[in-house]
Amino acid sequence: FYHYNLEVIEDIVPLFNVPVSIRMDSKPSRVSLVPAMTELHFTYENGILSFVIPCVDCHQAVEIKQADEI
Repeated sequence: FYHYNLEVIEDIVPLFNVPVSIRMDSKPSRVSLVPAMTELHFTYENGILSFVIPCVDCHQAVEIKQADEI
């Protein structure tokens, strides 16, 4: 086998101001980061939900709540 002198970089580089657009049938009532439950500003035009995730550090979950959900 070949032996290469490889250095693995395991540092996680955060991503800032990540734009997200999702096609949806109806306007959601709320978009928030979980588990922090930080509400995000969003727009909904022509069936497209758009918002910006301020920071993704490894991973970030987003909850999109529909008006008919409790």
